[in-house]
Amino acid sequence: MPRKENPSKQQILAQLLFCNPQIQYNNSSLYNLQWIRHGILKIKDVYNLQTRRVLTPRELKQKYYLHWINEVEYRQIISAIPDSFIQTLGEYKEDQRVYRPTTFHLDEYFDTSGKKTAKEIYMFSLEKRENNFLKIN
Repeated sequence: MPRKENPSKQQILAQLLFCNPQIQYNNSSLYNLQWIRHGILKIKDVYNLQTRRVLTPRELKQKYYLHWINEVEYRQIISAIPDSFIQTLGEYKEDQRVYRPTTFHLDEYFDTSGKKTAKEIYMFSLEKRENNFLKIN
């Protein structure tokens, strides 16, 4: 059986973010029409070679003139990029200055047997954001 070689940096940067079996979230390929319409199609579009890290939501908005970015979708897309790709590109997760999304499960903080309003969940996320629990720029 031939040994599979690791992709080069150029091959990784050329990888499509969407409809790509190598980039999956919860075992599903991704698709985001807003990002596609704004030209965010490949890993190279969300990665800064000079700083060697993934662009933050704020940087994406500035670079692509977006009015807003859904941060949940952003985290899903960025976290779907395989860790091996990110490491090959030179982003080191141990570095605290590197933006890698932090996820949490609401059921750890709420009694999920009862209904929570969108406002309660939103206020919770704001509180956690202020406490630097959610690392969002």
